[in-house]
Amino acid sequence: MASSTVEVAFLPFSPGTRLEDSTTIAGAIWRDTLAGISQASGFQGVYWGRQTENPDTIQLLVRMCYPSIDFPGHSSVLLTFTELANSYMCPDWSSKTAHEEFAQTPLYAAVSNPVTAILGAAPHMYHVGLGPLPIFAPLSGDVSPVTELATFHFAADATEKEFDAFSTEVNDFVETAKKADGHTATVSGWVVEELELPSRVERGKAFVAAFGWESMDAQGRFEKTKVFEEMMMGLRGLVKELETHCVAFAAVQQYNSHVACDKMS
Repeated sequence: MASSTVEVAFLPFSPGTRLEDSTTIAGAIWRDTLAGISQASGFQGVYWGRQTENPDTIQLLVRMCYPSIDFPGHSSVLLTFTELANSYMCPDWSSKTAHEEFAQTPLYAAVSNPVTAILGAAPHMYHVGLGPLPIFAPLSGDVSPVTELATFHFAADATEKEFDAFSTEVNDFVETAKKADGHTATVSGWVVEELELPSRVERGKAFVAAFGWESMDAQGRFEKTKVFEEMMMGLRGLVKELETHCVAFAAVQQYNSHVACDKMS
């Protein structure tokens, strides 16, 4: 399955910070932060919104891809780094490279330093390959007013056999969710880095799924069904820990300078 590399950031702001109002200091900083991110080489789009359970925490997702690249047997096309790596069957190539290169530029410091100064606590970030393409539907408030983000955490000593069993079960769960009343779209994928478990006892692999819903009521109705309870019980039995939260994402913000790659992801 083709995927798009997304940097996921949890940004905890002080209570009452008015990011949506650009006439405030914090709002102006946030506006300039998003504009600065859009200038990064390989930038494709940004999705952001407040967590429903904790509105002072902003969920920020930044999507990147590499420019046009020629490789044997194919015409010049725009590729996500994951797709390019898969074309060469090179598992050591990391799709988060574009993000890491951006983090080394003066632009990154100019973008990140002001917003870091107004955070109420330290941010948390990681990279995930989300698919299938395109990925915007469950992450855009225009299409999905509510997005449920589920992160499945594995123990540090989890085996490939356990990962395979989980993949089968979570694929079945996603297909079931697609049939639920009020469901809009779902994207999912494996996290690039090992993540610290919510209990902070260890670090391990993780899998993220973003389920788009027409409303909180639609999401709640699905959670009350017998099939949800049975399938979720099975998934919980295959992982060490599970954390979920909902986000009200703003309308997707993308830029025409990369329209060819936008068509892919």
